[in-house]
Amino acid sequence: MLNFYSYPDAVRITYSLLSIICAGFTALVLVLHQYRFHRGLKYWLDGAVSFLALCQAFINIMLIAQVQHNITEGFIVPSDYVTARYIVFTALTILFIFLVKNEKALLSGVVVAASFLTLPVLESWMGGVFPFFYSVSLAVLLVNSILLSVRIRGVLNTSISGLSIKQAMDSLDTAVLFYKKTAISSCKTAKCKNL
Repeated sequence: MLNFYSYPDAVRITYSLLSIICAGFTALVLVLHQYRFHRGLKYWLDGAVSFLALCQAFINIMLIAQVQHNITEGFIVPSDYVTARYIVFTALTILFIFLVKNEKALLSGVVVAASFLTLPVLESWMGGVFPFFYSVSLAVLLVNSILLSVRIRGVLNTSISGLSIKQAMDSLDTAVLFYKKTAISSCKTAKCKNL
């Protein structure tokens, strides 16, 4: 992240905004994932991947925020959050191994690749090219989150979920919900006879 210090302010602010947008779309995936009806191990593994992708998006925000803070304070230090980056990458890799037999494992593999691009080892090895890898990590997470949001929203529209049941109940009239045959037969008023 040391090369970001030589970039103009507008570029660093753009990186900050893109990181925040990326985290927003990643959070949207996690929220939409919670509306899915299916339960089981694959459901929980997908949810864990979505949560770890959100953690990676927050790490990206913290890395660029550290650069912005250091420029404001007037000093240059190496990037931080080393342990957090390794933990998120290791957890994502383990989950990817569990999901590799599934046809949807490609999307979790994309998140693993985005996490790999921000590892401290890669940062020290690449040196001046690291901002490019950081940019690729942001782009990969953003595109992956948008595609997952669209896919999960399509699944929610075509399958039974907690949200679809709630929407169906809300669209019903109350009278239909509490309809009883005995209430109609015992009704003597003209208003009830029109039912």
